[in-house]
Amino acid sequence: VANKRKVAYLSQQPSAYFSKATVHDELSSVEKVAADDFEQRRTYITELFHLEPLLHKSPTALSGGQQQLVAFAKIFCLGAPITLLDEPTKGLDPHAKSLVGQAIQFMRSQQMSILFVTHDVDFAAHYATHCAMLFQGTLTPTQDVHAFFAMNRFYTTSARRIAYDQIDGVITNEELLTIYEQQI
Repeated sequence: VANKRKVAYLSQQPSAYFSKATVHDELSSVEKVAADDFEQRRTYITELFHLEPLLHKSPTALSGGQQQLVAFAKIFCLGAPITLLDEPTKGLDPHAKSLVGQAIQFMRSQQMSILFVTHDVDFAAHYATHCAMLFQGTLTPTQDVHAFFAMNRFYTTSARRIAYDQIDGVITNEELLTIYEQQI
């Protein structure tokens, strides 16, 4: 974490964020959570990320996906106005990805800025508002998420690949299902 009050950063190595004996201790060590209302905040974060069964375990003994969630929870606790996430869904199952996505949406609702770098295009299509692509050292212009994925034929979502040449503008599985249900 560069500066707890300005920018929070989650790298691809969640284990680098652990120095305490238990997940509870890790969450307690975060400056913003260690305030007077720690128990209320811990309960909220524990419920949001489904961490209750992990609180008394060593973070280094967790699976890669569990470590990713705990590290993200620590970053989330900081409440930094700018958060940088490097491959935030690495090692996560679909349910855990949705938890991270919900946290990103909550952070955005709190006027926080989140920049994430990912190869998980379906996650980006669902939770990003704008996208750009870095290719061979060149950054493409930033676009609205729909415009970005709708114009890409190869680097696009699974729903867009399925709907290509059939249904315009579909980029998420939810959009594809909605259109399918309307046609039944």
